[in-house]
Formats: sequence, structure tokens, C-alpha cells
Amino acid sequence: MKNPLNSIKGLISDSKKLGVASKNFAASVTKLEEAITQTQPQLDEMQKNR
Repeated sequence: MKNPLNSIKGLISDSKKLGVASKNFAASVTKLEEAITQTQPQLDEMQKNR
């Protein structure tokens, strides 16, 4: 049987890692939104020329 203290420490560590991953994901989504906003005029122009 696992030591309960080690299990709790593992859960805390995993929670911290999840928090970091969540922040990284949010930053990536923001960058993607910025890229889409910047390229939208070109995409619109390409659609017009179809």
C-alpha cells in the first residue's frame, strides 16, 4: 500500500503541473487568436477571389 503522504504530495505536484500546462495552453490560444486576427484580411481577400 502506498504511503498516504506520498500520494498527497504526488497529487499536489500533479496539480501544480496541470496549472502550468493550463497557463501555457491559454497563452497558446491567445497567440492563435492574434494570428487569426492578423491574417483575417488576407483570408477574406482569398475568399473573394475564388
